[in-house]
Amino acid sequence: MASNRMSPFDSQNTFIHGRMLRDYFMLPQVGRVDDIWPSYYVQAKGLQVVYNRALVYQQRNKHDLMVDLREEYLGCENNLQLVQSLARDPESLLAFLPARAARGFRLYRKHFSREE
Repeated sequence: MASNRMSPFDSQNTFIHGRMLRDYFMLPQVGRVDDIWPSYYVQAKGLQVVYNRALVYQQRNKHDLMVDLREEYLGCENNLQLVQSLARDPESLLAFLPARAARGFRLYRKHFSREE
């Protein structure tokens, strides 16, 4: 089990070890934490994160800060509790997800062999 020292990372310009693909699922219906919550989840399952400089440049599209804020609300309200819960039990992630997102994650994981 991982410690509660977790650091968020997003899905852009990120390399994920093949063993972790089963657990790194871009979550639908959770707003702008769709990649952040999976980053906490894989760390709770033992992934160690290494940060370095970006290998590619991304020209960002225009953002409406108020729209972004609304979409980040779920994370703002739940990130600390989520990380604390994941440190105790990584599978507790499912309790934080909308039902359809949890179902999607379970379906995604069925595509991977347990023996990997």
